[in-house]
Amino acid sequence: MAPYEHTSSSSDSSSDPNAYPHFKCYPEDEPEPEPEPHRPTPLPANARPAVALRTWPGRDSLDLPIKKGMVMHILEEKGEHWLIVQSDRGKEGWVPRAFVQVFSAPRPQDDGPSRPHGPHRAARPSTTTNLWSLWDKDVTDMIASVRAGVPLKTFPKFPEGVHRCSEIGCRIARLSISKQEEENSERLHEIGNQHSRRNREAKAKQEAKQQAGPPSSTASLGICAHDLRLLLRPGNSAYGLDWLKSYRIMWHPDQFSRRCHEDFKADGTKLATEMFSLLGQLMQVEQRVKDQKDMK
Repeated sequence: MAPYEHTSSSSDSSSDPNAYPHFKCYPEDEPEPEPEPHRPTPLPANARPAVALRTWPGRDSLDLPIKKGMVMHILEEKGEHWLIVQSDRGKEGWVPRAFVQVFSAPRPQDDGPSRPHGPHRAARPSTTTNLWSLWDKDVTDMIASVRAGVPLKTFPKFPEGVHRCSEIGCRIARLSISKQEEENSERLHEIGNQHSRRNREAKAKQEAKQQAGPPSSTASLGICAHDLRLLLRPGNSAYGLDWLKSYRIMWHPDQFSRRCHEDFKADGTKLATEMFSLLGQLMQVEQRVKDQKDMK
């Protein structure tokens, strides 16, 4: 039988010339299958998670628009200023490196056999609460060393992800510090490659400078008060004006320098001075908050 068969009788059509004929439909093809859901490109094993520090709309179709707080994975680094990333929804594109905070933790594994084709969902990077825990542990270890009579040779290391402040003034300050450290490193390298006679002269000048007074230091924390507040406040239930006052005491430059090894005394004093100053700025912020509450 043909796919479309006419079923009206001749008597019906002759009796009513305006009547429509009746048809029976026999479809030849099966119903079309539903389209498969979009599956993102599998991530490489070394893909690193990242989070957007600010919103960026993109310039063209090759870019990936991002919003502040958006989680993504780094697929490829393109020079010093650009990254190719994949969002947690599987979209890929270019983003500026300056707008993204990259974390060193490896990407999470797939959920298992039950979801073999599921999207790679990035776990949220370490929160500021975790940063405080890491920092507090290093400071506690430092205090334990001092109590054991071991001179300090290093400053507690700030956890990765602390340097987040995007204020233009703070970014310029950090760039200036990085440039200064690079110039100092290049200068030391040049001195090391000079003739032995010049090395002896430089050493003699350094010894004379040490005899004249304490050596200067170019060490720097590399953070601002905004970064320090994000490090100390979340996850710290004791944070407040009174806590900052007591916490600031152990970073007093004179007190801190007495705990440092002779080789670390200059750098340690410089770093403690910066820490002491930043904590003083945070105390001013908390004092203003307290005054505003008292006025209400």
